[in-house]
Amino acid sequence: MLSRAVRGRGIARHGVAALRGVATTGDDRSPSDVHASGHRDAAERGDADASTSSSSSRSSSRSSSSRSSSSSAPPADFATSSSTSSSSSSRELYPGHVQLTPLQRAMLVVGGGLGAILFPQRADLVGAVGETTGHLAFRRMRDRMRRDAVGADILRRRPRVTDDTLERAWGCADGTFGKAYATFMGTRKFRASDRPPVRFVDDEELAYVATRARETHDLWHVLFGCPTTVQGELALKALEFAQTGMPSAALATLAAPLRLGAFYLTLVPIRPRPR
Repeated sequence: MLSRAVRGRGIARHGVAALRGVATTGDDRSPSDVHASGHRDAAERGDADASTSSSSSRSSSRSSSSRSSSSSAPPADFATSSSTSSSSSSRELYPGHVQLTPLQRAMLVVGGGLGAILFPQRADLVGAVGETTGHLAFRRMRDRMRRDAVGADILRRRPRVTDDTLERAWGCADGTFGKAYATFMGTRKFRASDRPPVRFVDDEELAYVATRARETHDLWHVLFGCPTTVQGELALKALEFAQTGMPSAALATLAAPLRLGAFYLTLVPIRPRPR
């Protein structure tokens, strides 16, 4: 029994020493408090670990989602070029094309027609009237070209009468049509590129037909011997109407004499009749 008592006192001394050791570390909490605090610390560490894990999981989810969306989306430059191309194609059928509303087209016909009568030297006004009123005439010319072997070849190749054509014409021999064309243009200081481009025809193939008719106008001057005077232009417009059915050619043929009549009245003095 004595030995058991001694062992009990030894355990007590060890327990006191342990408590004193805790006290010497500066923590004056009781063992139960220490135990509870340990549980709280562990819980806080667990919450922190769980928060960190959740945050890393969300970050990983966002990065994987970003990678997934970036891999499935098309490149930015491809999307931009595609949208630009579609908007560009809906805006113009060919370089320089201008889409008009019916009201704008009617206003251009009336305003351009009056301007062309008052100022026949304005090739842009004359051309605008021809483009806005000549749809049926362009279709008839296109259909005639399709039925002809040479015309069909021209529609397929689409040659142009340009300044390079004029340069090559200067190299033709005397007495040829090419040399006559070059001389006609050179003496008047004309260039093939002086004529305004077609803009208001809402069909790409018909726009070429209109361009072809416009670029061969000076060739017709040479072919039919029409000078570039008012009378010569009127004669050529009447010929163009007979060949192409262009309403603008008919308008010029019918309205220009009125303009000429007013012009000649300003030159011829009016003398009063003798009484």
